Amino acid sequence: MFAKIPLTLKILIPSSIIIFFVATAKPKPEPAPPAETAVVKTQVETIVVEKATQQVTVSSQGVVEPIRSSQLMAQVSGKIVKVADTFADGGAFQQNQVLIELDDSDYQFALAQAQASLADAKMQLATEQALAQEAQRQWQELGSAEANALFKREPQLSAAQARYAAAQASLNKAKLDLSRTKISLPFDGRIEHTLVGVGQFVSPGAPLASIFDTSKVQVKLPLTEQQAALIDNSIIQLSNSTQAQQTAQLVQLESFYAGQQHQWSGKIERISAAIDNNTRMLDLIVTVEHKAQKSQHGLPLLVGLFVNGNITSKPLEQLVELPKQALFKRNQIYIINQDGQIEQQTVTVVGKTAEQVWISSKQLTDGSQVIISKLGFLSPGTDVESTTKIAQNN
Repeated sequence: MFAKIPLTLKILIPSSIIIFFVATAKPKPEPAPPAETAVVKTQVETIVVEKATQQVTVSSQGVVEPIRSSQLMAQVSGKIVKVADTFADGGAFQQNQVLIELDDSDYQFALAQAQASLADAKMQLATEQALAQEAQRQWQELGSAEANALFKREPQLSAAQARYAAAQASLNKAKLDLSRTKISLPFDGRIEHTLVGVGQFVSPGAPLASIFDTSKVQVKLPLTEQQAALIDNSIIQLSNSTQAQQTAQLVQLESFYAGQQHQWSGKIERISAAIDNNTRMLDLIVTVEHKAQKSQHGLPLLVGLFVNGNITSKPLEQLVELPKQALFKRNQIYIINQDGQIEQQTVTVVGKTAEQVWISSKQLTDGSQVIISKLGFLSPGTDVESTTKIAQNN
C-alpha cells in the first residue's frame, strides 16, 4: 500500500515532520524584565529648628481711654455771658484756660459788702483792744490782785475778735465766689460734649460739659492666666505707679486705621486691683504720655480707638520659633520623620504675632524638619522630600 503513495508525498511528509520537530524544539526567548518605575516624591519646604531660650510676644487687645474724665460743673449760679472759642464738641483747652464766664455783678457787690464788713469789724476789734487795755490799767491802779473778767472787757474783746474772723471769712468766700464765675480746669484736655451756651442760667452743680484729660491716655490689656505666667513677676506684682515707673517696660500698641498700620509706644504703669469676676482675667494698664500720642504717620492716639498691645515676655527656655504658616489647626505642626514621611504633632503654643509663632514640644528635637509649605491633598504617612532647609534665627 505504501508503494502506491506518490513519490512527492513520500518526500513532503517526512520533511514536514522534521520541520515541525525542529520548530517546536527551538528554545523560547526569555521575556524581558519589566522596567522599574521611578518613585516621584512630593517636594515640600521645611525649616530646621533649634530649641533655645527666647522672649516671646504676649498679645492682647484693648480700647484707648482717657486717664481722667469727668463732667465740668458750675460751683456758683449765674447767667453765662461768655464762652471760649474752644468750648465746643471736640474742642481742646489748656490748663487754667477760662472756658465759661458767668455774670459776676452780684458777686462784685457781695465782695464790696464783705470788704466793708471786714473794715467795720477791724475797727470794732481795735476799739475793744484799746478799751481792754484801759480797763486793765485802771484795775492795776486800784491795787487789786485779781481783776473781774467783765471789768477787763474780756468777753467784749473775744466777741470783737470773733466778728473780725467771721468778716475775714466772708471776704474770702466773696472772693472765692467771684473767682468761680470764671470756669476753668487744672489740666490740658478735650471737650467731648457741651451742655450749655451763652445766655443760659446755671445753678451750682449744673453740668456744663463732658471733658477728659489729654496729658495721658491709657489702655487696659486683659491677660489670661497663661499669659500672666509669661510676664515678668516684677510687673505682675506692681501695686502702684511709682514701682511701674521704675520698671518702665515698654509696650508696643498697634492699630490699622484709615488704610495704614499705626504704632505707638506706651509704658506699663500698673495692674488692676483684682481679677475680673466674669472673664477671670487680669488687666495690665498701659499709659501713653501726651508727647508720644502720635504714630509714625502722625495719627493721634484717639480715645475710643481699638488697639493691639504687644508685651515682651520674660526669658523662656526650650522654645522653638517658627513662621506662623507652620501652624495648622491652632496647635498642630507637620514634620518629616526619619522615614521621609509626613508626621503630625500636637504642640503647645506659647505666643504668636501676625508673622511668628513660638511653640513648646517635648517631641521636637534639635534638627527636626518642620514643614512650612501648604500640604494641600497630602496627608500624614505620605513620602515627601525637603527642598529648602532654612536655619531659624533665634
